[in-house]
Amino acid sequence: MTFNKPGYIFKIIENSVFEIYDPAGKILLIKNSGVPFLPTANRAVIWSEPEVTTAKIDGVDVVTFKMDSNSLYENPKVVLELKDDYIEYYFTAAVKRRFALHKWYLLDKGSEINALECLDFRSHINSPAAYETHQTILGRRKLGTIGLDASTEDSDLMFGPHPMLFVFRHLEDNIIIAPLELMPAESLHVKMVKGTNIIEDFHVRVGDSLYWLEQGEQLESPHFMIVHSRTADVYEALSKYTGLLVQDRHVKPKLETDIEPWWLSPMWCSWGDQHIQLDSDEVVHTAYTDAERWQAVNAINDRLINKVADTIETHDLPVKTLIIDDRWYTWQGDMHADTEKFPDFRGTIDKLHAKNFKVLAWSSLYQFDRESIVYRKNPEWFIVHHYPRNPRHPFKDIICLDYSDPETAGQFLDELMTRLLSDKPGCYNLDGIKFDWPFMLPHDYAFSNRDWVGKEKTIYNTQKLIYNAAKKAKKDALIIGVSPHPFFNDTQDIIRTYDVSTFDPTIHLERARYIKSIAPGMVPAMDEHVFYQNFFRYIEQGSKLGIPMIYNLLRFNGDGHVYTEDDYKKLKLLLDDYVKKTPALKQYMHSPAYNIR
Repeated sequence: MTFNKPGYIFKIIENSVFEIYDPAGKILLIKNSGVPFLPTANRAVIWSEPEVTTAKIDGVDVVTFKMDSNSLYENPKVVLELKDDYIEYYFTAAVKRRFALHKWYLLDKGSEINALECLDFRSHINSPAAYETHQTILGRRKLGTIGLDASTEDSDLMFGPHPMLFVFRHLEDNIIIAPLELMPAESLHVKMVKGTNIIEDFHVRVGDSLYWLEQGEQLESPHFMIVHSRTADVYEALSKYTGLLVQDRHVKPKLETDIEPWWLSPMWCSWGDQHIQLDSDEVVHTAYTDAERWQAVNAINDRLINKVADTIETHDLPVKTLIIDDRWYTWQGDMHADTEKFPDFRGTIDKLHAKNFKVLAWSSLYQFDRESIVYRKNPEWFIVHHYPRNPRHPFKDIICLDYSDPETAGQFLDELMTRLLSDKPGCYNLDGIKFDWPFMLPHDYAFSNRDWVGKEKTIYNTQKLIYNAAKKAKKDALIIGVSPHPFFNDTQDIIRTYDVSTFDPTIHLERARYIKSIAPGMVPAMDEHVFYQNFFRYIEQGSKLGIPMIYNLLRFNGDGHVYTEDDYKKLKLLLDDYVKKTPALKQYMHSPAYNIR
């Protein structure tokens, strides 16, 4: 039986075997060897041969693989909904006894994916681009290979989490097998038999005894899609996937009306200028050691902030958002201003507001110092998380608030966000928050609320709570996040391309394109470039993709170059051009509201 759809051709060969072709029917994309999307658990089960049925439901062709009830599942079945542009598929059954779910197998072992390479968007901090390429048949474009073995497992989620997906490529044909919802799981894995297109293992790992099912409940797997696109540009392929999510209302895109014009202003972040000794032209500190890092974080104070504000005004730079970075506070989690660095933190912010600056601050809400007041007073609110990157140092285990407890989260966040963002007496009246380090959250954890189980669910739910509390305290507060993900759009206002200190702009430019393709409507912020080398090229190219975020306005801590008058003039021309080409920002900066507070 053959189904000809605008986006693909689907053929049922016999029993549970099916094939998926490109729309022209010339290229075999996927051939499965058995029923897809079957679960595994801490109890074994024997699956019967499926009965394959077809029907048209609400105008959609539906193929169903029905199996006999067994020791764990009543009436198990896998459903494939053949939409015009993609195949949506999932598993469903009633649970017969209590057990823990461990994995979902996206395609059966022995199935084939016609691909030469697989793109993995798990982003490492020193990656050559925004993703890694894994070869299947071709090893580094040469015959012979160790085979494909890739996963989204990573204890470092610094630029993430990204959705649990891979893009399989055969020259210009892209096959994306990707979720239609947030995943209650930890990671995605794929492994191919050496030198072939044959699947050895392709599964979503739920976790080890994290997701328990009770007798009588209805189990339904996450819904995935299979979509084909023909393009040499992987970002166009990703945009097709996320465009379908928007089209079928799985995702709400960011709209222009969701974005406050001032959010688009060029920004200065203090982290780069914190890494220099302002009274020495000879010494440049780049925080390679713990001692140097502490010297950098302790360099933040009102003198530095005011010096940069004066520099911006002197050279008439259109940089109107200032971000006060790490260690303006006493302890992580408490986020109380350090009075030795800022004797009158609210006064500093009020004076900057009077000069038409918006002021944000870096805030740690994913990691808490053991010395913090909130931890010492309420240790029962916290989870102690053993961070995998510190295997032999339990004293470095991470203290994290259990945000899954709504009473705890409410008490903590309401007070904190009010103090940070409100203009009431005793509050700081900040205009927003720069978030960091979502990888610090203890996501591989058996939360009592099962809706929190899994990397994506944990981080999403936490960020959503923080975002809502921030907006309650100040409606137009700017929340800068680091999670390029279609289902995270409602937890952050813009996404920065994140911490990569390099004189090569490629990583940030690639990440910006990734953000724009994977998070519909989201505006990237072009992040850290601390070298004079290629700086102006980075500003010029990056401004076409997102918001310029400048880390050095006094001296480049990457190579020690001190700004000259010509440098400031050149920077002003580029930033003025960015403002000119950003209509909402241009209109805002010429409005009476901008000039009169």
